[in-house]
Amino acid sequence: MQEILNSYYGKVSYAPIQWHAWLNLPTDPDVYAYSNFSHFDEMNMHSVRISVNLQDTCADSGATRVIDVETTKKIVRKFKFTHTSLPLGRRLDGPFVEYAGGPLGTIIIFNPQRILHAATAPKLAISRDALQIVVDLNSKETKAIKQLFD
Repeated sequence: MQEILNSYYGKVSYAPIQWHAWLNLPTDPDVYAYSNFSHFDEMNMHSVRISVNLQDTCADSGATRVIDVETTKKIVRKFKFTHTSLPLGRRLDGPFVEYAGGPLGTIIIFNPQRILHAATAPKLAISRDALQIVVDLNSKETKAIKQLFD
């Protein structure tokens, strides 16, 4: 994971600042649950989210949905929302949505403040397990945390 972050961001100081374990259970995809409406996370702009699939994951089993930066900009300008599609009364879906699935152990790294993303409700009798790590890049807090372990 360190090599991936270094190749994308260059050599920066970073440290995990939050750990989340998620278990998404089947639910009605048109009812708000598990952040299943497209949204931005309200986090430090220097943070990235690293999601690790703890099982084989696809659209039917609850893979995270992501929308690329350019499409996100167009959608935000069109609908004029700042945090979530919840006020639209529906989730965003279409060919511009990518499902970040894959086999057990697949790692997905994204910046949740820059792209619209959402959970997917697993289909009946299926659940999704994932570990998410929030990594802060180049902040004073990160440098202080790093000094504790150096």
